[in-house]
Amino acid sequence: MSKKILIISSQYTGRGHKSITDSLCEQFAKMNDIEVSILEGFEMIGKAGIRVSKFYGPLTRTSKEAWAVTWKIVQKNSNAINKTIMALIRRKFAHIVDVEKPDVIVSVHPAFIGGVLDVMEKKNIKIPFVSMYADLVSISNMWVDPRADYSICYTDEAIEYSLNRGVPMEKIKRFSFPVRERFTYGQPIAGSQIFKASKIPTFLIMSGGEGSGELEKLSTLLLNHFNCRVKVLTGRNHILREKFEKHEIPKYGERLDVYGFVESIEDIMLSSDVAFMRGSPNTIMEAINCCLPVIITDALPGQEAGNPAYFVDNSLGCYAHTLDDIKNTVIELLDNDAEKLLKIKDTQKQFRNSNAAKEIAEFIASL
Repeated sequence: MSKKILIISSQYTGRGHKSITDSLCEQFAKMNDIEVSILEGFEMIGKAGIRVSKFYGPLTRTSKEAWAVTWKIVQKNSNAINKTIMALIRRKFAHIVDVEKPDVIVSVHPAFIGGVLDVMEKKNIKIPFVSMYADLVSISNMWVDPRADYSICYTDEAIEYSLNRGVPMEKIKRFSFPVRERFTYGQPIAGSQIFKASKIPTFLIMSGGEGSGELEKLSTLLLNHFNCRVKVLTGRNHILREKFEKHEIPKYGERLDVYGFVESIEDIMLSSDVAFMRGSPNTIMEAINCCLPVIITDALPGQEAGNPAYFVDNSLGCYAHTLDDIKNTVIELLDNDAEKLLKIKDTQKQFRNSNAAKEIAEFIASL
């Protein structure tokens, strides 16, 4: 008889939750007698839930201050929020469980931990439940619930926070951060051929699926101050891409490549020498698995606040917030025949774990 696993995720609140879900599903697909169902958490709430979840992207792109306030409100009122979510999803979730009859429930979204466990408690649903964090060191209270059978963490900081919030040590499982196979297959090592041949680096600038951030200023800085090539990912931001194509490409020619939203981001990463990105743990971990040095240029208040220091302290990347800092950081990376750049790549090689998703999937399947 096959084992059924129900994963609660979301495709609307950033790409990280979906990427983690995809990394697990890739591994479950290789196992015999495993069936997986993906539940879009916010659809349980209805149209209002979907509308609210879709507001995450615009809010975090256009007003970090508003997001910082939202984060603080959630941290202070997580119990009340969970009770509200429980009331909104109670009937729908109980019906889904009755139809799907899962053997294990895994939530990779913090909005569907406490509220789901409340429903399970009230409906007397006795199924192993796993809270699988999607953050590294700055942990939302919404992730942490001692009633979960297991909480999957990736850092000492996350473990300590969970313990302080009442999760017993025996319920905490530590793994490496899971990424999709496309970033681990063959244990790749990023690096452009032009850098290997003539020491001309290729810089990759990316800032999420919507192409947010000061991409123009950063690309201009790099192209004007360094003998380099630059690749810019504008994501779904068609206006920004057209602006680059109209004004910047004629100026810099073949030194500048501009891409919209791409599925095969791993190919672009592997052909680059340094990546500039926000402090999103999922994207940075994908880069680390490609041994691609990262310069973190920004981080969301709340769940990303501790990420720059974590990656810097572990010698996995750099943090440079201003344009002057970025220029000096690039100079430092490339100095002495790129000594620091190569050291970061070597540290990333030792740090990465290509089997992380496989190990987590096997643990979940064993419950």
